[in-house]
Amino acid sequence: MRRPPAVVIALIMAFVATLATTAVASSAATATTTTRVKSAGISIASPERWTVVPVTKKGVASMSKAAEKNNPKLAALLSTAS
Repeated sequence: MRRPPAVVIALIMAFVATLATTAVASSAATATTTTRVKSAGISIASPERWTVVPVTKKGVASMSKAAEKNNPKLAALLSTAS
C-alpha cells in the first residue's frame, strides 16, 4: 500500500516531535528508547544515541528552500505534499 507523501511527512514530523516530549527509556541492556505516537496508535523503538532535532515551521521551510536549490525533484515532491 502506497501512502501519499503528506501522510508520510506528517508521520515523520509526529515521531520527531513526540520523541522529545514522550520518550520512555527502556532497559539499559537494549539501549533503546520507546516513543508512543498516540495519534497514530503506534510505538517506535529507536537507539538512545540518536539526536533529537526539534521541528519547527521555520526549520521545515528552510529545509524546503535548501532542497529547491540542491534537488529540484525533491522540491517538486515537497511542494505536492504541502
